[in-house]
Amino acid sequence: MASDPPLPNDRPGAPVLATPASPPPAPLAPPADGPVWPKVIGVLSIVIGGERLVSGAAMTIVSFGRALFTGHLNLGNLSRLGFREWLSAGAEGGGNVACMLLVAAGVLLLRRRRMTVPLHWMAAVGTLIAGVLLDAFYARVLSNASGEAGAVRLYHGLSLAVRLAYPVFTVMWFRRDSVRQQMELWRTRQGRRAARHVGVAWPAVLGVVMTVHAGSRLLGCLPLLALPLLRDSGRFWPQEGSLGAAVFGTRILALPVCIVAMVGGLLLARRRRAGVVCLLIYAGIELILSLAYPALQAAMAARDKYLWQLLPSFVTGALLTAALPAFLLVWFARGKVRAHVRSWPLRPAEAAGRV
Repeated sequence: MASDPPLPNDRPGAPVLATPASPPPAPLAPPADGPVWPKVIGVLSIVIGGERLVSGAAMTIVSFGRALFTGHLNLGNLSRLGFREWLSAGAEGGGNVACMLLVAAGVLLLRRRRMTVPLHWMAAVGTLIAGVLLDAFYARVLSNASGEAGAVRLYHGLSLAVRLAYPVFTVMWFRRDSVRQQMELWRTRQGRRAARHVGVAWPAVLGVVMTVHAGSRLLGCLPLLALPLLRDSGRFWPQEGSLGAAVFGTRILALPVCIVAMVGGLLLARRRRAGVVCLLIYAGIELILSLAYPALQAAMAARDKYLWQLLPSFVTGALLTAALPAFLLVWFARGKVRAHVRSWPLRPAEAAGRV
């Protein structure tokens, strides 16, 4: 049986015909970055609620330990507590519950869960109720102190306004139409997963956190410094000698340090290298002040013979205050962070375009 004739391409010396190559597969487009605000507000809620909760719990533990150390703790006295004591306990408990709700709301917001909205509402209402109970407590305590009642109540009113500022902001933020439209995508798992892709967001998150933290601390220091002026004596400079003047001086020095931290946070959110420099300056000075302030207070307590009663509160305050500057120093010392900062442009116009 005769074989089939060879094809032209099979003959010896014939040119090899090139077969058309299949086009390479198109590269997958990277997912579009979602909005950064859920991560910023979520971290803010966790930081603010956690900071207040830890501070309140630490002060409660310190007070409990002090009462146990001095022998004033007697569980049999609980049945004889007056209305003022129950007001104080209700204010403290309500504030702690509000802080826990705020932390939970921040965690859910990071996971793009719509349940975060009612939790932020409940945290705002809880903060308001705790503030009203605390104001009623001081109204009863200071009912007979005519010279101090107005000043102390005004101070606590300003403190309540500072504490309510962030919960009120979150409530107003979630009522925006653009925010509601973005949150509609969170009803499905795919929508939540796509919204969690935000790229490199730590400069915006850390910058906003530092701005809010320094701003709230600055507002909290102003009524504390103005409190002596509101009293009948009108005495501003402390009269406790050189140690009292040194303690007061650390409070005064905290004001420009907070301003440096605010500027650094704003610049860091815009990916400016100067923001890193400002925050490093703030971290160094704040770390020194966080150790110097309780040390001076301990020296005053030792002079007045009640060091051991207040020593736990001094140690707790020093640890809580030094946590943030120590974190900043460690964070900006990381190799990845330093490489990312070096990639930022030096000109402000280009830096603003990358936010």
